[in-house]
Amino acid sequence: MPMLAGVGLLVVCCSSSSAMMMMMGGEEDPGGGGGGGGGGGAVEKTHSTPLEGKIYHTDTRVGWVDPGPKSVEGHIGGTSIKDCYDKAPDGAVIAGWRSGTYADVDYQNTCFYYNSSQAGAPVQVIGDHHIACMDSTKDVNTGCGIPRTSELLYHPLTTETGWIDPGPKPGGHISTSLEGCVSQAPSEAVIVGFRDGAYPDPGYDGTCFYYSKTQSGPPQGSKHVNHHLTCKDPSKTVASGCA
Repeated sequence: MPMLAGVGLLVVCCSSSSAMMMMMGGEEDPGGGGGGGGGGGAVEKTHSTPLEGKIYHTDTRVGWVDPGPKSVEGHIGGTSIKDCYDKAPDGAVIAGWRSGTYADVDYQNTCFYYNSSQAGAPVQVIGDHHIACMDSTKDVNTGCGIPRTSELLYHPLTTETGWIDPGPKPGGHISTSLEGCVSQAPSEAVIVGFRDGAYPDPGYDGTCFYYSKTQSGPPQGSKHVNHHLTCKDPSKTVASGCA
């Protein structure tokens, strides 16, 4: 699907009502989508701090979900990143919004999503796009997911190092995200791995693997770039071998 980068100008205005919200301890929606909500001082659930002018990629194999332009019946229209957040389909991890000044008129004020967390910060620069994590406690600059190391593995892949591979599809552990591999991890697993949807072997893309032992130091290398690792215990780090 072609993605056209338009150049827009972001104008930030502060109204008297916004100033009053700040003085009263309220939080204005960073995406400008109108927080509001009912009375009683309830805090409306919202996204993380949004990032403007970047996206991760447009690869459906690793999470990209685009309902399409306004000319498509199934599109999701949005007036702000908050509006797209509120309209997110089930399973969305990251919400995105193309503003009303986007270069392609048919895509102006439309929403897009990612249904899995990403590795690292978004790197594709594209004007008039906004993205934010569905979970407000996550950081869009780290992929809106659990800590990970990508493109590396611990070697060698042997029983001596604790290597566990449930195998390819359909019998293996199948997932669309590293988080999904964590949820399926066997009890003896210490380190959790995920081969994403761009993995070159179609039998193993979207599958999980594990290590049952801690490792000495960080992972050293891999044949493929589509590997992602994390510690099953979130208090540990891959850099120290999850020890």
